[in-house]
Amino acid sequence: MSTNYEIFKELIEKKKNKYPNVCKLWKEHIDQKRKVYEITLERAIKVLETIESKSDQDLPMQTIAFLYFLFQEDIPQ
Repeated sequence: MSTNYEIFKELIEKKKNKYPNVCKLWKEHIDQKRKVYEITLERAIKVLETIESKSDQDLPMQTIAFLYFLFQEDIPQ
């Protein structure tokens, strides 16, 4: 990860005894965001690795935006 993440980890270790609640909340928040990032990255890799077998041309931005918003909604099935 980035240098900022290393700085974050060091600061959490240094401050956790004096500020346990603040450090716990930040650590859990960052851990959750990293998990979401990893899942998103895996999805992007899968799409890019398989895109040529599904389409031989790029999608228009309007189509991509429509699909994104469509799949963000909790539409009953």
